[in-house]
Amino acid sequence: MTPINVLGYIRGQHMGLVALMVALGGTSYAAASLPSHSVGTAQLKNAAVTRAKLGKDAVRSSNVADHSLLARDFMAGQLPSGPHGATGATGKTGAPGPQGPPGPTAAAFTSTDSPKSIVSNGPVPVVSLSTPSDNSSTDSTGKLTVSFPARVIVEANTTVLTTGTSIHTAECLVTLTDATGGITQVGQTVFFLQNIANDETIVHVTGGARVAPGTYDATLSCVGDATGAEAYRSDIVAFAAADTTN
Repeated sequence: MTPINVLGYIRGQHMGLVALMVALGGTSYAAASLPSHSVGTAQLKNAAVTRAKLGKDAVRSSNVADHSLLARDFMAGQLPSGPHGATGATGKTGAPGPQGPPGPTAAAFTSTDSPKSIVSNGPVPVVSLSTPSDNSSTDSTGKLTVSFPARVIVEANTTVLTTGTSIHTAECLVTLTDATGGITQVGQTVFFLQNIANDETIVHVTGGARVAPGTYDATLSCVGDATGAEAYRSDIVAFAAADTTN
């Protein structure tokens, strides 16, 4: 383009060229002469300032308003744990639970008024849970049945009458007999000695034994050294409770 043509172009476009120069010059001026603190939150778009745009230590404690940060603003492990709080008050007592079923127990009783001779040829059953007494008017509750491992306590009494003046000895014991005929002695054997004619002596036998579930007959038996002693007015009571021992 010749100089004449350049001058002619400028003359024809001088208004547009002036406007372009003003625009460019005004933008540079505005960017270079922003007053201090003139750009704030309102002038920034959301998420416009990222971590990468911040210099190291650009944000310090003095730049953060007190109480403006929440726990969620910190990474896990950055906040120390506070001290343990005081123990709270004891809660209200809950409502009582339902009453449990009655504990496992059982008892039985029988007695007799008819004398039974105590002889030396073997134990004589004086009174038993399962055998009614010789006196038909006396009740018997039958055998003792437990459906749980149990501890059975038996208490038995009989009155021994001596009919002669010679020395009479006897021994009495309580046994538990199961359904198979197995016999377990309950407590210790009680020994009796008497030489007075027509004298009465009360023999008391008691004891306990651990048994498996089953049906049992508790029996008081006595054996003597010879004829001349009789047992009567006998009774026996048995109690069973769950055996909780190991």
